[in-house]
Amino acid sequence: MVLSGALSTFAYAVTRNQLIQEREKNALNQVFQNARSLRNMLRSGEVDVPQALSTVGGTPQSVVLARVGGEWFSGSVGTGPSAVPVQLADLVSSDGAARQRTRIEGRPFVTIGVAIPAYSARYFEFIPVDDIERTLEGLARGLALTAALATLCGAAMGWLATG
Repeated sequence: MVLSGALSTFAYAVTRNQLIQEREKNALNQVFQNARSLRNMLRSGEVDVPQALSTVGGTPQSVVLARVGGEWFSGSVGTGPSAVPVQLADLVSSDGAARQRTRIEGRPFVTIGVAIPAYSARYFEFIPVDDIERTLEGLARGLALTAALATLCGAAMGWLATG
């Protein structure tokens, strides 16, 4: 029982870390590219920031916010600056870029923020990870069932061997 449980836990942990790291790596690349695009649009002069955000946003499920010159803008209806964790906003202000796992209305996201200091701007993108969460839930159920079955089979074989 202990061995099958340990192996299942190990398999789950390795898979979880791999899936999350891969999503975060891809998200970081995309968010930096999107922040660079926003910076270029701001550099061009008069820009409609909400329109720019709808242009630079990542996936259709991503939520995009920006603070430009002290004013917040959203590329998504219904999501405002209160969705940005204070700690993340502070890190972006001081360090230039940061990421954090967050939840909006129960949905899990990887939230990445990038400072655009030349324009007193900060760009935030919320990348959904609910598909990974669902995959991991299914994997956990499958591994638990497999571990239980392996334990039962081992117990049955031991019982039959001893007669």
